[in-house]
Amino acid sequence: MIESFWSRVQVELLARQLWRTREDCLNATNLAAVNFGPMAQTEEQELHSPGELGLDVVAMHRLNITAGKANASYVGATQVVTMPAKATEYLAEYVTGMRERSEAQGRAQSAWWFSGSMPDILRELMTCDASKFDEASRNAILELARQAPGNAQPGLVVFLRVAGQSQGPSLLCLKMGLVQLSLTRFQEMVDVAQAITVEELRNVLPKPKELKKGALIPHPERAADLRVVDEQMDDAADYWLRFLGARTGPKEPELANLTVSLLADAVQDTKVSTPRILVAEQLAEVAGGPEAVPVREIIRRTAEAARMDETTVLNRVAEAEPSLNLDLTLSPAVAGRTKTIIDLGHGISISGPTIELDKRFSDRPIPGGGWESIVRSEERGVRRGPKK
Repeated sequence: MIESFWSRVQVELLARQLWRTREDCLNATNLAAVNFGPMAQTEEQELHSPGELGLDVVAMHRLNITAGKANASYVGATQVVTMPAKATEYLAEYVTGMRERSEAQGRAQSAWWFSGSMPDILRELMTCDASKFDEASRNAILELARQAPGNAQPGLVVFLRVAGQSQGPSLLCLKMGLVQLSLTRFQEMVDVAQAITVEELRNVLPKPKELKKGALIPHPERAADLRVVDEQMDDAADYWLRFLGARTGPKEPELANLTVSLLADAVQDTKVSTPRILVAEQLAEVAGGPEAVPVREIIRRTAEAARMDETTVLNRVAEAEPSLNLDLTLSPAVAGRTKTIIDLGHGISISGPTIELDKRFSDRPIPGGGWESIVRSEERGVRRGPKK
């Protein structure tokens, strides 16, 4: 039954010249989790129309690392309408996953074109006729191989164009590590000695939530030029950004901490209130608001609350962190989760939400040396010390 099923699937796919091997077929149809028991489907899979899911054309190529050097091997391109329904649905999940990735939780980042405009290689993928997509994708994979260092991870590179509605087309770029899985199955209607089998599946695609490298052009919320996922950016894998011709700012939680620190220093000489209290109040406004607020606007509000010249405060922030993009935004969720940690030495620290702790904490010098730290609270503190 299994061989009959595989034969039927391969005949259909190979006849359309989409994939060459059983392994490629497995990935394309997402059959890693299919039950090959009596209920397995042997009919032709229903095909989704590209208009239903918005998927237009897709290209796949391999990025290889041979003798410490990156190189590309071509697979091909096809219009999504020619693909089986399972494959179409799986590709759609990657698109949805990139759109829903949370920048507030650091799982993706906003990015901007390094030169101010989209690189020609990506623009060609976005705008070319479907018949030219294969050629455009080959130029792109060659550029990625040129940028990739010798210690980069090999994998499958996918370029997927999504048909635009009112806002034009979008492009999904993915680099996926392929893994090997072992599946242990029980087979019915066979001799007991063969009832339990182990199948080795190679070149299995990651789930959308496990994706390590990707880019969605344009940014789904139009808050930047594109959204980037690169969970290896701390090492040599920053070649992904070089390939995209893009730059990122700090991840949003890091941006919130940086903004609080820079602003508190920039309004140190205010006569209105304690600098950190002023900043915490502005952060609380963002946390309670309906939408993300640009850093530039937070600086303006803080300067106004401190009764200081806005240009002076802006210049101080820019001088302290010249690379900071003031048009980056802070969402209400991130503003509310920003934490302050006050280190008192000897392993003792106080921590809590910035919008609360910075307003409640104060300290003063003690005659003869040392400091007294005070945290105001409506209730008496509850000690969470060692249990008996």
